[in-house]
Amino acid sequence: MKYSYLDMAEMDFRYAHLGSAFQLLKNKYYGTKRALSSIDTHVLDYINKNSGITLTQLSEHMMRAKSTLSPVVNALIEEKLIEKRQNDKDKRSFGLVLTKKGREVLEKHYDYNERLYKRISDYIVEKYGEDYLDVYYDIIDMNIKIIENGIKNGNEVTDDMVTEFFTL
Repeated sequence: MKYSYLDMAEMDFRYAHLGSAFQLLKNKYYGTKRALSSIDTHVLDYINKNSGITLTQLSEHMMRAKSTLSPVVNALIEEKLIEKRQNDKDKRSFGLVLTKKGREVLEKHYDYNERLYKRISDYIVEKYGEDYLDVYYDIIDMNIKIIENGIKNGNEVTDDMVTEFFTL
C-alpha cells in the first residue's frame, strides 16, 4: 500500500480544507453586480429544483442555520435572482422562487461547472483510464455518505457507523 492510514487521514483533512478554499476561488461573476459564491449557486440550484421552498426548509436541506442562509437569500433577492412569494394558503409564509435572471445566471453556472469538471474528468481518464474515473466518483460518494450519516447522528462519525456503512 502506497500510503499509511495516517497519511490517508491527513490527505482527507487537506482535501476537505483545500476544497473549501477552492470554492472561494470559484466565486464568479455571471452578469451579476457581485461575484457569486458556491453557496450562492447551490442555493439558486436548490430553489430552482424546489420552487416555493421556505427559508426554514432550505436551511434544513443545506444543514445550515437560517441565520447563516438569511444574508445569502437577501443578497440573491437584492441581485434580483430570486424573489419571495407569499403562500396562497398561508399568508404568513413566503416561498422562494427563481426569477428569469436567476435562471439565466444558473445556466451560466451549469455551463461553467460542466467545463470545469469535464477537464478534471478528462485528466483522470487520460492519466489513469476510464475505470479510475468511476473509482474517483465512488470514493467521493462514499465520503459524502459517511459524513452525512455522521451529521444526522450528532456530528460524530464513529467506528460503528463506518463499519455499518461498509456492510450495507
